[in-house]
Amino acid sequence: NKNNGILIPFFMSESSLLDDLSYLDDSIIQEDFVYVGFWKRAMALLVDGLVISVINYILMLFIGYSFGFISYSFFIYLYYPIMHCSVYQATLGKRALNIKVVNKEGGRLSFFHALGRFMLMYLSCILFIGFIMAAFTKKKQSLHDLIAGTFVVEN
Repeated sequence: NKNNGILIPFFMSESSLLDDLSYLDDSIIQEDFVYVGFWKRAMALLVDGLVISVINYILMLFIGYSFGFISYSFFIYLYYPIMHCSVYQATLGKRALNIKVVNKEGGRLSFFHALGRFMLMYLSCILFIGFIMAAFTKKKQSLHDLIAGTFVVEN
């Protein structure tokens, strides 16, 4: 895809990041959102980790330990994007804590936008600084949220 001469990665929807940087404009996001900070997001991630581990263990029992890593990798790359673009806009961990992920208009993410956001989480993993940013940014966004133009809000 091309947009004003800028190549857009396949996993980003054209309206998510490089189209414009309007997601940084305060007037776009509805004022009635309550943005979720670092600790609640960390708890949701822990719940998701537990859910994914249990499911992976069950999968490994059925398909064997030799394929465990492959099944885990495949599952995790589908789990987050599918859950974030679902009608709930949240993983099971986020649902348990009554929070969800929204785009810059406050709506649901597309699958490719959610996949791009998930892949950008690896940037946030570098020394966890990207995750810790959620404690200090105005709208409690982690690095991957800032880049992807997403927000984690109370449901």
